[in-house]
Amino acid sequence: MLSKVLPKSQILFRVAQPKDKEKIIRFLDNHFAKEEPCARALKLTPETSRGIFSTTATRCLNFPFSTVVLQENGDIIGCLLASVWSRNDPIEKADFDAAGVPENIRLFIQFLNNAHANFWKVAPPHINSVIHREIGSVAPEFTRRGIATRMVYTNMTKSKLKKYNIGGVISETSSLTNQIVLEKAGFRVHLLFECELMQLSKVLRKSNILFRVAQPKDKEKIIKYLDDHFAKEEPCARALKLSPEMTINSFTTTVDRCLNYPFSTVVVQENGNLAACLLASVWNRSDPVENADFNDAGVPENLKLFLQFLNNAHSNFWKIAPPGVHSVIHRELGSVAPEFTRRGIATKMVYTNMTKTNLKKYNIGGVISETTSLANQIVLEKAGFKCLKEMPFSAIVDSKGNQVLHLDDGTTALRLNYKGIEDFENLPE
Repeated sequence: MLSKVLPKSQILFRVAQPKDKEKIIRFLDNHFAKEEPCARALKLTPETSRGIFSTTATRCLNFPFSTVVLQENGDIIGCLLASVWSRNDPIEKADFDAAGVPENIRLFIQFLNNAHANFWKVAPPHINSVIHREIGSVAPEFTRRGIATRMVYTNMTKSKLKKYNIGGVISETSSLTNQIVLEKAGFRVHLLFECELMQLSKVLRKSNILFRVAQPKDKEKIIKYLDDHFAKEEPCARALKLSPEMTINSFTTTVDRCLNYPFSTVVVQENGNLAACLLASVWNRSDPVENADFNDAGVPENLKLFLQFLNNAHSNFWKIAPPGVHSVIHRELGSVAPEFTRRGIATKMVYTNMTKTNLKKYNIGGVISETTSLANQIVLEKAGFKCLKEMPFSAIVDSKGNQVLHLDDGTTALRLNYKGIEDFENLPE
């Protein structure tokens, strides 16, 4: 249940109120303007965004469908601004304010406004009012906890929907992350606009970070990164309260195995530090199952039970794999540091380093992954992976019958995902 995922003692979801206006604008300046991909590309500043944020906040706070997510100290860690737009309203009532901003920002705002300009021509004829999701953001240190997903429906009570005669919800969704969240929540695309500002090549500039094949020389740096990030940020790892002493064997075994093959990726900052990594090995039909197993030697009971659960997920893979497939890439561990999320890095790592030459050399017929977090399940589903089986985390119980995992991101089950190589497109030579 969501109440267990996000305890009320830690954060509070409530309706945004007029008294929150300045705090919301400050949050948008500190986070949305610096972290949302289009805003980053436009290099928004408080001076260039003040009018936009103020107009939007003022409009949205007239209605009870906006949400602020608060820490115990009162600071905002997430917000969604939403207004009501009716069929008989002038189009300007839904528009973002482009007054007095630099040309590139003005062009982008006009692009956003054009996205909804003819909405009422394509809307179902019986719909006369909609909730208009205008701006939403979650602070990086609170991502991957189901907050954006929960804000999809928070404050949408039946009584309010009836009062405002709401027939639907619309959103000009400009980031890949939010597109995935809304698609997962059942939203459908009415119109699709191409925009250079949203091209991955512009968001992930080569001067900032580099994607390359992980090499044996990276071993210690990768293990340190996993200790600093994966062990603290991956939902199952957080629930297990992993420490370097607990993970040294499993991380070392996994890294050693994966670095024998050219399918692992490190994402490197200009200063040489890792921003992300994906560890992947090769598993053959003729190999013993232990070749794909995570090392559970010498670890505490809870971690041992979890690793055995992971190993059990792939134990019968070759019985359900397509008969013509004899070798697969096994995605074992993946992580993106919080300050680099929402940039399409996890999506790009799905196919980076999967060259046609290496796929042929290792006779690769597909890719498998024991996917344990909701965020990665969404990324892989979006990338065309199919779920071969799903295993509920509630099945992991200790010797006293207690459930081992209580996740804080809304994930309820592990998914064994698979995608055939024939389904990958435009792979590099």
